[in-house]
Amino acid sequence: MLKSTNEIFPVFSWSLFTWIPNDFRDYALRVIAVDNENLHPTLYFQEAGYWFPETHSMPAYDSIQKLGAAVAANDAKRIEEIRQFLEPIYLGGVKSVRYDVVERSFDPLERWECGEFNTVRSLSSFESLKKQK
Repeated sequence: MLKSTNEIFPVFSWSLFTWIPNDFRDYALRVIAVDNENLHPTLYFQEAGYWFPETHSMPAYDSIQKLGAAVAANDAKRIEEIRQFLEPIYLGGVKSVRYDVVERSFDPLERWECGEFNTVRSLSSFESLKKQK
């Protein structure tokens, strides 16, 4: 039998969940300006549905996670590849977009209840690539 300070496994195994930190990290796009108009306050991509119809799509979220990981790894080639894919599909429909790639940390339950993040750290800033003619 596996013993802990408060329980004997497998009789009481619920304290395992108190030992696991509830900190979640992800990457996000913080939209600063659309068509050279600064946004006050800035919005996360998921909040910018007025300009971008795919704000809640999982492929968009996955692409943003890949971009954030590439920025965090300082992989310039991968950053460019992902931007060339992401921007026309998910940030298209406007002339230009200025945005930050940020890393956010949060407790999912607290985020759901009050909408706040524990930390938000800007990793890099970009302006959308010019459209090919």
